[in-house]
Order: sequence, then structure tokens, then C-alpha cells
Amino acid sequence: MKSDSRERILAVERLLTDKPQTCGKIIHRLAREYGIKCSRKAVYQDIAALSRYMSIEHDPRSGFFLKKNS
Repeated sequence: MKSDSRERILAVERLLTDKPQTCGKIIHRLAREYGIKCSRKAVYQDIAALSRYMSIEHDPRSGFFLKKNS
């Protein structure tokens, strides 16, 4: 199934709210939970777009995550 980028970016945002996710884990969960197949490049582009509007952090050990506002 070819995914619509709007659906994919919303799914990526939802996945980042759970817990830190590596890019590989995001790709796997997109396929398993949403039926969306995509490339690593697409996930990185989605995260870059989301980071314009949300605080997304990256920890090399645990992956990407939404920064909680305190």
C-alpha cells in the first residue's frame, strides 16, 4: 500500500509520543501498526517537518522522542 505522506507524518507523530524510537523501530511500527511502508529517508524528512512545530529531541542510544514541556 502506497502511503499518503499526510497519514504517515501523523502516524510518526503518534509513535514519538509513546517513548523514544529509533528510525528503524519507527519504520517497523509504521508497517505493523498502520500498514505504511516507507524508507528511512522519508522518516527523517517527516521528523524534520514535525520538528518545525514540536520539540523533538534525539538521543543516539534511544532514538527520537517528543520533549515534554515543563
